[in-house]
Amino acid sequence: MGEMANQIQGHIEEQRDQLGRNISDLQQKVKQTLDWRTQMQERPMTVLAVAFAGGALLSAVMNGEKVGRYASHAWQMESGPATSPERHKANQAWDTVKASLIGAGVSMVKQFFEQSIPGFREHYQKTAREQSSDAEAAAFRQAPAA
Repeated sequence: MGEMANQIQGHIEEQRDQLGRNISDLQQKVKQTLDWRTQMQERPMTVLAVAFAGGALLSAVMNGEKVGRYASHAWQMESGPATSPERHKANQAWDTVKASLIGAGVSMVKQFFEQSIPGFREHYQKTAREQSSDAEAAAFRQAPAA
């Protein structure tokens, strides 16, 4: 009986050591994944694209209306008085470019996390499903009764 207890205790110690090594390896991988210098060496174009998209997103969020007014004013000064349809087309094109850059940047960040963090894809999908069902429930509650 004592020998069996020693075997179990030895097995537990072995498993504890293995778990410690696994945690240490995981910590190192997370540290490398989140280290921008390592990522810049391994994936320079991805890091630059993410940085650009992040800057565009931050600019759109922080300056929003101010940037639009400045851009419209600068465009008018360069090309003379702009008619309302011309200005609307230019603003629409710029909004489309910004939205495309932000979408591409978000997609690249998501792909980067999926490749770098084990289990990220499953958690992302679960969260997306939960948010979708929460939004549907809120829309249902706000719908007028027939």
